[in-house]
Amino acid sequence: MRVLRNVAALVLMFAVSGCAAMQPVQEMTQYMKTSLRPHGLDYQMGGDEATGEWDQVGIEGRGDKPRVSENDPFRKYLMSPRAREIEANLGIGD
Repeated sequence: MRVLRNVAALVLMFAVSGCAAMQPVQEMTQYMKTSLRPHGLDYQMGGDEATGEWDQVGIEGRGDKPRVSENDPFRKYLMSPRAREIEANLGIGD
């Protein structure tokens, strides 16, 4: 009987300490989730916006060289509009 009581106390002690150890982990996980979630006041990068302000520079730099044809069907899915604009200014692409 005494052994059974000691085993029950030992199991209860491990169960209570396990719950106490998991609480800080849950709090830390919740904090990480909220800190990594974007907020309304976060900075919006404008690098993907195609403006066309550098078209003249590409024309001058290219000179009399013809445009290079690029036949990649996935190009419009894998590249941002800004990257496509840069390549168009360099004479690469459609």
